[in-house]
Parts: sequence; structure tokens; C-alpha cells
Amino acid sequence: MPARPKGRTVSAILVAGALVVSAGVGGATAGAPITGKDIKDKSVTGADIADRSLGKRQLSTAAVASLRTSWNSGVGVPTAKDGSTNSWYLDTATGDAYKNTARGWELRVNIMGATGAPGAVGPQGASGAKGETGATGAAGAKGAQGETGAKGDRGEAGLTGAAGAAGAKGDTGAAGSKWLRGEGAPAAGTGAVGDWYLDITSWDAYEKGATGWSPVVNLRGPIGPKGDRGEAGETGATGATGAAGATGSAGATGATGAAGTVGATGPAGPVGPAGPVGPVGPQGPAGATGPKGDTGATGAQGPAGPAGGGLTLRDGNNAALGKVVSMSMYEVSFVTTQGYLVSTGWDGVTYPGQIYYTQPCATTANGQAYLNDGWGGSQSQTMLGKTAVFSKSRNSWMVPSSVTDGYSASVAFTSQSIDNPECGASSGQNGGWLLRTVAATDLGLPASGQTVNTFVLPLSTSAD
Repeated sequence: MPARPKGRTVSAILVAGALVVSAGVGGATAGAPITGKDIKDKSVTGADIADRSLGKRQLSTAAVASLRTSWNSGVGVPTAKDGSTNSWYLDTATGDAYKNTARGWELRVNIMGATGAPGAVGPQGASGAKGETGATGAAGAKGAQGETGAKGDRGEAGLTGAAGAAGAKGDTGAAGSKWLRGEGAPAAGTGAVGDWYLDITSWDAYEKGATGWSPVVNLRGPIGPKGDRGEAGETGATGATGAAGATGSAGATGATGAAGTVGATGPAGPVGPAGPVGPVGPQGPAGATGPKGDTGATGAQGPAGPAGGGLTLRDGNNAALGKVVSMSMYEVSFVTTQGYLVSTGWDGVTYPGQIYYTQPCATTANGQAYLNDGWGGSQSQTMLGKTAVFSKSRNSWMVPSSVTDGYSASVAFTSQSIDNPECGASSGQNGGWLLRTVAATDLGLPASGQTVNTFVLPLSTSAD
């Protein structure tokens, strides 16, 4: 297992109580205050509290400190040394959050965001040589059955002990802290001192102290740079097909993860090659020409059909953005009044496209812009000619520059940088659709908005 890096430990719950050990409980001293050592070495357990074998006195300072909940983090699942009972742990590789209970670490929730769009498919590597089949071992001989042991005598039943007296009712403990969530930073009146709050838009975690909410940590990691394209390997000999393995049993259903941010829309997949044309069948003999029929009377004109339906997407000013094509719980795609296909999140933000530039990041406005087709220039791809994307480097809407019969074909080019989503160096041979800059009004979109790629909230749909 790799070394486990420790994250920041933050106090989440402070438990106050009034319990002492009565005579004969665990390994603690009778009548003495409970200490942190008694709890950590399990001299005092949940059973001692459940059967009321503890008296009523003030906890020691060390005992209170040992009951303080903490957050740790690391790569991989937690181990016994990663926290005491009631503490929490975040696996930064998977986003799984665990709580340490009397039974050990238990998975409670996953806070990882949704998976981003897949990268380009790498070339197939060389196939390894087929290994030799090992010889089948001989079956071992069956061992002789052992003799049955003699039945032991039944011991006498012990006497039933007298019932113990009921213990005094303990004092009510202080209220623990809570985790809250919402879109945006927490309002001043939200929650109580000691509570935590997760902003599901930015993934900032806040702790409320005596002076109000304070951001503590951000749970969303940065997006890594695009990897280099691997070299094509040589095709090895095709190995023999192995025998089918037995079907494994179904795994347990995992816990539902927290809602993540919406990933950018990936490029359209490649069009598969056309299948072979079938052979032409033999031509049948020509039939005899029938007599010409009389011309029928003109029929009456039918009633007008109903008006076309569908849903219209509207912004917070009730301005029509366009006709809805598809929508999910995260985003909606629509066709504007000028016929352009646009996709945006329900938060009103259109995420940046993965766009290559023929100039470095500092001078991208002077070079050409290409929307990544995912094939690195190895073959041309086709896209709808009226597709609009947002360029973060140029802070503008962009559409295909070259359109024929309503479609645009991608071309090979040499890039210097890329928006992914921040602009970074990416030099080499790539493939994509050449883009040109347009204004929002050119697409049939309203000019109003907080930024170029945002719409006034709330977004809504209406039936026509």
C-alpha cells in the first residue's frame, strides 16, 4: 500500500458528559473520572453505558478530548491508526467518506463529482505471445475417515444471579454538529456554531464558529493536463480463444454518491465505415403494359393540422432561448431561433469547449482555433455545421468556419496550446473543426447575462 498522506484534521463534534466508572467496570479505577486512556484501550465500552453500570459524575478533560470528532484524509481506505472512534476519513482517490464506529471504519457517503468526458482512444498495443499450457496435476488420494470421539458429560447448570439495581439516568449530552449542503456560500443565519456546510457548486467546505462561517477546504481537485498520444505498437499473432470463465456472483449495490458538477460535452464519436454492397439480383422479365386508367376526381381539401408542439427554453427574463432538443438533470440542449445547437447547464453556464490554438496561450487571439475531434488528425470527422461552443481563451461564442451542405469536416493541423479547461501548452499534430467568432445575437441568443457564456436564471421550459 502507498504511503498515506495526512490532510488537515478539523474538530466536528465536542461531546460533554457526566459519567464515572463504578466498582468492577472494565480496567478503570472504581469511582475515578473516565480518561481518554480508558476509552482508547476499551476499558469503558458502549456496553458499560447500555447496562447502566456507570455512575454520574463529570468527565475528565482527557476523556472529553478523546471524544472529539476529527477529519483525516489520504489515498485509499482508512486503517486502524487513521483516527479514533467517531472520527471521519476522506479517501481522496475515490471521494469515499468513512466514519470510525465501535465496529470499525464504515463507508457512509461518496462526495466525488461526476466523471468528466472520456479522452481519445489510444492505439492498440502489441498482443503478447500465447503461453504454454501447464500439465494437469494428478488427483490426490482420499484420506481415511477419522474415528468419532466420545461424547462428553453434560455439566451442571449454574445458579441464576440476582438482578442488579437500576442505575441513575445520565444528564442529556450537548447537541452534536451537523453537515449542511446547498448551492453557493452559506447564509449567516444557516446552522449553529460547530456545524459544517458543503457548497455543491464550488465544493468548498465551511465551518461555523463564534464569528460566523469560514471556508476550510475545497474537496474538488484540479483537472490534470492532457497526456501525450502513445506510439502504435506492432500487431502480434492472434492467440487462441480461452475457455469461458464461470459467471461471478452479483456484487452488492453501492451507496448513492453525492451530486457532482456537470462535465463538458464530449466531441461526437466517429462514423463507422460503410458495409459492403450486396450483389445485384437477376432482372425479372418485363410485364405486359396495362391499359391507362381514367383520371380520378379531385378530393376535398382536408382540415388544417394542429400547430407544432414541443418545449421552449426560457431565461429568467422570460426571453425564449430556443426549442428543447434534449435535457437531463444536469443540462439542456436546444436549437436557437437562428438554428444553432447550444448546450448549457441548469445553472445557466455553458462550459468551455476543448479548443486547440495554433498560437501559445498568451497570443491565442492571433492564431486559429480548432474544436478537438478526438482523432489527432488521423482521419476526418463530420459535425453539424450549426453547432455553437464557448471559447474560454477568447471569451466568445464560436461556430464552424467551413460548412458544406449543412455539415463541417474536421482537418489536421499543428497546435501550440489548448483550453482544457484552462489554457495550457499542447504542441503537435492534432485534428479538429476550424472555428470563427460570432456574437450572441448572431446565434439568436439574448445579449444580457452576467458573462458571455451565462444565461439569466432561473431557466424554465414552457409547452407551445
